[in-house]
Amino acid sequence: MPFTMPLAQTPEISLSKDASQPPVLDAPVEVLAQAPLPDAFNPREIFEPNGFYGHAMALKRWAGVSANLPLPAIIQHGIYFYQGDFVSGGEAQALLPVCWVPTPQRASVYARVCKRPAMAIGAPFLYALAYWQNRLKHLTTDPISNALNAPRGTLVFPAHSTRYIQAEFDHKRLAQTLAQLSKAYNPIRVSLFWKEIEAGAHQSYQQAGLEVVCNGHQFDPAFIDRLCLNLLRHARVLTTGIGSHVPYAIASGRPVYRLEDFEASYHELKPGTLIDDAQAGRLNFAAQTFAQLFAPWDACNKRDTISQAQQAWAQSYTGAPWLKTTDELKTLFKLAQHQDAFWPAHW
Repeated sequence: MPFTMPLAQTPEISLSKDASQPPVLDAPVEVLAQAPLPDAFNPREIFEPNGFYGHAMALKRWAGVSANLPLPAIIQHGIYFYQGDFVSGGEAQALLPVCWVPTPQRASVYARVCKRPAMAIGAPFLYALAYWQNRLKHLTTDPISNALNAPRGTLVFPAHSTRYIQAEFDHKRLAQTLAQLSKAYNPIRVSLFWKEIEAGAHQSYQQAGLEVVCNGHQFDPAFIDRLCLNLLRHARVLTTGIGSHVPYAIASGRPVYRLEDFEASYHELKPGTLIDDAQAGRLNFAAQTFAQLFAPWDACNKRDTISQAQQAWAQSYTGAPWLKTTDELKTLFKLAQHQDAFWPAHW
């Protein structure tokens, strides 16, 4: 079953003319991949990475606080599959008094490494998911809502690059493989990261007659909403490897299958950005666990079900049991703002 927040705990949703509408999902990917204008990417964040992928906006919206208020806590950049004691250098040095992370295990790590209080609140993606699951129940005539009521087709996630790491991947071969899938799995849409759009990888899929979607630039505050809605409007997910989209898909109630024999190699664009040997070992272990839990596409029965083991694995990264209600998160905002006012970093 997908994650759902009990309705009694969800925030009130305004359906006035001023209420925000679902973001555009099917705009040209070349447009969606572009970095937004500076005023669209909230520059007011004290710790700039908090604003990446719309994470801060999802938390503020759920708590019912102004989007113009800076997030008063450090949030984990994303899903860290090589968990261990890893905390990014920027997170460890950020001038904020508390850390909000997905799980108690990560809270223990952040408290030790960052030397400040840390608490588990669940991944920001879950707040976007709960928001749209609630909101779209009221938008019964919206095209996206109609698609979510009857999800169909297949969303595919190839390996992707980042701002500082380049992924070498055979997009042309994957496009040819996907084009040969049974029409029973249509529409097949390929979700590409903005860096792959910049590099022109989308052309291989389009030339093979496949649709391509992009959730936006990492500075786009609507990124997390597009990712959520793109997952919800499809019946299943195919992936060439482990990534944050896998536990997010499971949280969204969408089964995940592996496409085997599509390896990627990675190269640094900025020195020091690739993980070290210890982190690589933990990532390999996580990838092995992922391969054991999720069946390869060519060898499975394709019943589109999610096992209890898969759900437990996904929750160990997303922290769904520790998601906060609107009132609880608003209280955490107030406490963190009070701590921030008296924190020694500002003395």
